[in-house]
Amino acid sequence: MTVGKKTLWIIAAILICVILLGGYHDRRTCWGSNDFDTFYFAGGLAASGKNLYTHQAFKTTLSPFLHLPFFAVLVAPLSFIHIRLAAVVLYCLQAFRFMQVLGAGCFTIVLLWILFIGMLRKEKN
Repeated sequence: MTVGKKTLWIIAAILICVILLGGYHDRRTCWGSNDFDTFYFAGGLAASGKNLYTHQAFKTTLSPFLHLPFFAVLVAPLSFIHIRLAAVVLYCLQAFRFMQVLGAGCFTIVLLWILFIGMLRKEKN
């Protein structure tokens, strides 16, 4: 089975978008303008058994951690690697999950379309 040029262009466009969004995500993480740095630091505190809600860093440099401890525990494994690498890992997981959801959505649309065409054919007979 051969892949057409149009399909290759679509795949290339999707990869370029994923790479550009990954770069933007990395840039925002390093500049502290999203919540990842707060979750990353809270994950480190949770892994070390410290209090998540009264730590000094949340009062000075980071946004306060206002979530359930479960979310800090969920991010704790990422706190053992550098913040930039952790952000890339999280972004890849999110992109993979997005592709899964997109694929499931496309599959559902195709399935509904096949059922709809089948119903139309039954009505004609």
